[in-house]
Amino acid sequence: MRKATDIILQISHMRGELEKIRSLNYDAVLSANHDIQNAARQMNRLVAAGLAVGLAFSIFFCYRIGRSILRPILAVTNATRELGDGNLRGPVPVVTQDELGALAVAFNKMAGLLQEYRRSTTSEIVRLHRTMEATLASFPDPVFVLNTQGEIEMKNPAAASLAAGLKLDHHLPDRLQALAQSAMQSGQNYLPHDFAAGLAFRYDGAERFFLPRALVMRNREDALFGVAVVLQDATRFRLLDSAKTNLVATVSHELKSPLTSVRMGLHLLLEKTLGGLTPKQEELLQAARDDSERLLRILNDLLDLARLEEGGEELHREKVAPVELLQDMRDEMADRASAKAIKIHCVVEPQLPAVSVDRQRIDHVFTNLIANAIKYSPDGGEIILRAARTEAGSVQFSVSDHGPGIPEQYQARVFDRFFRVPGQEKNGAGLGLPIAREITVAHGGRIGVKSAPGQGSTFFVVLKPAG
Repeated sequence: MRKATDIILQISHMRGELEKIRSLNYDAVLSANHDIQNAARQMNRLVAAGLAVGLAFSIFFCYRIGRSILRPILAVTNATRELGDGNLRGPVPVVTQDELGALAVAFNKMAGLLQEYRRSTTSEIVRLHRTMEATLASFPDPVFVLNTQGEIEMKNPAAASLAAGLKLDHHLPDRLQALAQSAMQSGQNYLPHDFAAGLAFRYDGAERFFLPRALVMRNREDALFGVAVVLQDATRFRLLDSAKTNLVATVSHELKSPLTSVRMGLHLLLEKTLGGLTPKQEELLQAARDDSERLLRILNDLLDLARLEEGGEELHREKVAPVELLQDMRDEMADRASAKAIKIHCVVEPQLPAVSVDRQRIDHVFTNLIANAIKYSPDGGEIILRAARTEAGSVQFSVSDHGPGIPEQYQARVFDRFFRVPGQEKNGAGLGLPIAREITVAHGGRIGVKSAPGQGSTFFVVLKPAG
């Protein structure tokens, strides 16, 4: 019994010890768990601090690397911008040996070449400018250079003297200004054809006569940037031309009276009112009469030409439809054309505007052109009278034939008085076309010819429509 009691006591003691061990183990577990949590919190703080430090270092190094990469790029960019503005500054610094350094080296080389080109170009421009100034200074006629706004930008000494005499400011006189503006708007040079386009200015106590020319100026891209107005001093030529015209008119007038008497005497003799004539005498008198008639026509033409050149003949204008004008000329010249079996056709564009002309004077122009066409056309040929609108809105009349044609080297001279194309066998004094030109110019028009040897000729007259 006692033994059993000892065993129970021992078991109870063991339970007590086991309870103590479990309590100690539980306390140890709790203490270890607490230590682990503290260690975990400490580790988290260390990791967070490490990440913050790493991020700061990363940002710093990225900033430094970015600056090291962007600095040469920004330097090249700024240098390129200044180069585009014309500021060729010093070379871009080469701070690396990589691709950016190679770019900086290439840029510096290009900038150096541009600087050298700029220096050479500047010296060339200065040389050309001095040459141009010297050329303009030595030019005897006044030369004004105008910009696109019509303001005077440059003038040579002769032009400066004229501007001072006329008290010009920044613009030319109204008529010259209008010529310059017209040339700039049309893009075509203005070149006078006769003295009627001249201008007279009085300064320095004398009257000077100038023929104006307006020459448009273009750059390499064919863009118009100004106009040069050149005033050719034609005072002496005008005086000589006037003296020549007066001399021709005086001589022609003085010859006309005795020639008329000779002509009347020849007519009286041929009418045999003073007695009979032998066949030989009649033949000689008829030849003399024909020559006197021809000489009288030449004198009349010379007088007409002198009056036209002097501008003494006033035009009596009236509105005429182009189709009416050509048809009247065709009907008037029909008998002369039929003598050579030549047909005259009219080709007129519809709805052409009327022209303002002196019928008697303009009829003389077309009569002369059609008569020449009949003279040089082969028998049985045809002549075409045309009227058409030009691009500028004027009316162009033309007379076309199938004659021998005119060589190109003589086409510019056929309107000179007394000129005859070499090799032609037809008779004539060479005054019909000069008179036709003067009449056309008096109407404010122009006359010309298009021809080729063996392909006939086309004479044309351009007239402005009636206002």
